Amino acid sequence: MIDLQPGGSRIGRPRSPHNLVSGGESRYHLTGPGGEQPGGYWHITKVEEPTRFVVPDGFTDDAGNPVPGDPVVMEVKLDEEPGTTRMTLTSTFASAEQLDEMEDGNGGRPGRRARADRRNPGPAA
Repeated sequence: MIDLQPGGSRIGRPRSPHNLVSGGESRYHLTGPGGEQPGGYWHITKVEEPTRFVVPDGFTDDAGNPVPGDPVVMEVKLDEEPGTTRMTLTSTFASAEQLDEMEDGNGGRPGRRARADRRNPGPAA
């Protein structure tokens, strides 16, 4: 699992294999601090191996079907740096209202400014 923030949501195991090819898809769920597990999906629209992919990222209902509405378009970039890989996520919202809804659902945290760096410490000395 990947922690999104201390005490906050966690990304759970995918409900289907991540099929990271153009035209592929993935279904997943998040686990919130109260144990709720909203589902989501990615439809992979663009892949530039090994450094970039673009997906509409939306929510699913309890049966795993995409819910109506505009998904957020997410770009994932991977950049090699000395001893580490930097992952940059850029989300494009359909409207300011959609961004506000996402931030409200994220406990008021400014999602558009969220950034996570995962450093590889390298081999033990």
